[in-house]
Amino acid sequence: MSKTVNVSFKLDSSLKQQMKSICKDQGISMRAAFISFAKKVCSENEFSLDPFYSKENMERLRKSIAQMESSGSDFKDNIS
Repeated sequence: MSKTVNVSFKLDSSLKQQMKSICKDQGISMRAAFISFAKKVCSENEFSLDPFYSKENMERLRKSIAQMESSGSDFKDNIS
């Protein structure tokens, strides 16, 4: 098993209380929330809070653009 380490950082007290309340409502601790966030960042090798920029969505956009370009279609031609 990997060795664990402590991580410390300062957080605005009202932000901490809000997060603590949200985590409690979700049934998890703040510790578990931060660990979950760290694991997600590491597994996806990226950091984005906007789901639009997720790997899956960006890949779908690339495929759609490639399909449009290969068909000779122009996006402007498809707007009514």
